[in-house]
Amino acid sequence: MKKSEFLKALSEIKIGQTRSCLVHVSLIDLGIFTDLKINELNNFIFNSLKKFTKKNCTISTLTPFYEYADKNREFDIIKSLPSKTIGDFAKFIYLKKKTLRSSNPLFNISSVGPLAKKITLNSTPEDFGYNSPWDNLYKIDTDMIFIGCDLSRCTFIRFIENRFNVPYLIKKVFQTKIKSKGKILFENSFSVLRNLNLNVVYNYKKYQKILMKKKILRVNSHPKFKIMALNMKPAFQVGIQQLKKDKYFFINKQTLKLK
Repeated sequence: MKKSEFLKALSEIKIGQTRSCLVHVSLIDLGIFTDLKINELNNFIFNSLKKFTKKNCTISTLTPFYEYADKNREFDIIKSLPSKTIGDFAKFIYLKKKTLRSSNPLFNISSVGPLAKKITLNSTPEDFGYNSPWDNLYKIDTDMIFIGCDLSRCTFIRFIENRFNVPYLIKKVFQTKIKSKGKILFENSFSVLRNLNLNVVYNYKKYQKILMKKKILRVNSHPKFKIMALNMKPAFQVGIQQLKKDKYFFINKQTLKLK
């Protein structure tokens, strides 16, 4: 792939009026650039997004600290690096000087730009509830951009599921501290997670197909790599509509059973 092909793909997903974007990136699936060094890739993607979105667009990404749940490690908003499994672009955004980060350890958002404070600060230790960063992203009409990946990376689906109160998720309390600048902000946190007593297997293809049919999901034309864009508000509306028809819409219902 060449830089010019990537830029052409970005131009095709119509993000020129986007003032807030939530970016999901899979560098491995995106492929190798023949005219770009690996250590230049994150900066190139970031600058390309700035070029094609509205002036002063705020760029956000998911920067979870999974060790909080897996190893009971305290979450420091400033010092806790995003988990390696989330990818290099998340770390790149987290490390930018003016980046602000929200307080839920597992589903926190890191944002850089004029709307970063509105998205991330004054947040609760809850992940997807009202006035959470995800709710803030939704209210300011954020576009989700998927680079090298599809809706299997769409964490916003959990926001939709939580708002509808689907039966296969549970709200879990983690009694491990959240800190910032040496101060304890919260003694615990709350996250909406899959019920591990059920065999929950997601199927995003139905949702993706409906969004494409309704021309809500914008997709580039290049056959070898994926770049897609999706606005949160119509994505939410379609998701809720489908859940009203079938509360198991986002998962494989036939595999749902007690372990």
